[in-house]
Amino acid sequence: MSATPAASPRLRARSLQRTLVSAGVLATIVVLTVVSFLAWRTARSYLARDADARLADIAQRSAALVGLYLHERRAELELVASGPDVAGAVAAGGAEAVRRG
Repeated sequence: MSATPAASPRLRARSLQRTLVSAGVLATIVVLTVVSFLAWRTARSYLARDADARLADIAQRSAALVGLYLHERRAELELVASGPDVAGAVAAGGAEAVRRG
């Protein structure tokens, strides 16, 4: 049995409707893909810059703490080295070295 002449325009209309819907869905997918990619790149760039800034800040703080620690240890060492016990031990060690030749 063949399709009636009235059914042919309906089939064409449905075919056109399917084509338009498919094109709309495809266009929407393309737009969403592009927007998602751009958002991902922007977020990645921002997060990388933020991580670099935080790491630089942590490195500066760590360097300051190490410098302070070394300064304090040097001050303690100078204090101990200037004491009379150390001076006496140095003199005794020097005399012993001279005696041994």
